[in-house]
Amino acid sequence: MFIYGPEFRDVVADLRGLAPSVRHWVALGQPDRPGDQSFSQREACSGADLPEAGFDWEQPWVICYTGGTTGLPKGAILTHRAITANAVNTVVSWGLTADDVAILNAPLFHTGGLNALHRTAGVHRRCVHRPPGLRRRSGVRPGG
Repeated sequence: MFIYGPEFRDVVADLRGLAPSVRHWVALGQPDRPGDQSFSQREACSGADLPEAGFDWEQPWVICYTGGTTGLPKGAILTHRAITANAVNTVVSWGLTADDVAILNAPLFHTGGLNALHRTAGVHRRCVHRPPGLRRRSGVRPGG
């Protein structure tokens, strides 16, 4: 599944031929092509449990782009195995438990937000996403 926003239609058009394993293209706005699904269609879906999805641990989970500090940005392909290993290592090294809650204020396009915080929350299922535009008020301290 590949979810795309309207601002990335040109990029998605280029990617379609390079990603034959993508079976479902999902648009956040109007679908770009016939056969693409609209993200809003999810509301018509049943609430029943889905069957377990089979996948290969070495298949790509995400392509994270570097900041380009040593040249042009490059796409780094991160596999299911790499993301899961990072999440498990983060949980263990930070001593996280099921009682912990992470406030995700890092952007999901950055590996710190996507990989370290968001994916780690998947291990314990607790993550609070900070809505875009929400800013911390001055004088408010974490934990107080």
